[in-house]
Amino acid sequence: MHSAKLLVEGIVRSANRVSESNIIDRIELLSTYPGFQDVTVVSVDATNIGSSPTRRVFKVVLLDERIGREEEFYVYRFDPFAE
Repeated sequence: MHSAKLLVEGIVRSANRVSESNIIDRIELLSTYPGFQDVTVVSVDATNIGSSPTRRVFKVVLLDERIGREEEFYVYRFDPFAE
């Protein structure tokens, strides 16, 4: 689960000049990556901080189906080029 969380953080933080929906689509493909076939994305939500689209918080809920463990975590994204 820890590796899956790190992968999701990398997707959110390193995606340059992409829309929120593209980031969410990439996260939802997590179970197709080798080694993550037992990890399911339960939900992904993004919320702007204040009125600025440059600062967002992504709330992600993952489920490890192998052990039946669900985790919720947050990833902060700053994108100075967001419109």
